Amino acid sequence: MTTTKQDTYIKFLHDVQTFIPQERIYTDELRRLAWGTDAGFYRLIPQIVIRSKDEDEVSQLLRLATRHGVPVTFRAAGTSLSGQAISDSVLIVAGKHWEQYS
Repeated sequence: MTTTKQDTYIKFLHDVQTFIPQERIYTDELRRLAWGTDAGFYRLIPQIVIRSKDEDEVSQLLRLATRHGVPVTFRAAGTSLSGQAISDSVLIVAGKHWEQYS
């Protein structure tokens, strides 16, 4: 049986939900669309948006992404003018205190 890209995201999401609360995981179309732009003109719609709260969560997310072969993009303030803060895969949004991540 062939695994589709959507199947991969579903498996990744299932694993993420074991340590990230649902209120910080966005899969609905409206929120994904809202996070799919930055200060520039580019728009990509992420499959999943996850708001991280600390470096431990980021480490776990990166391990899972590697295991599932899922690309990730990081976003902080979203002020990029060239599309660096948007993704059509998984978008990890750094929490309010991202500058304190070590």
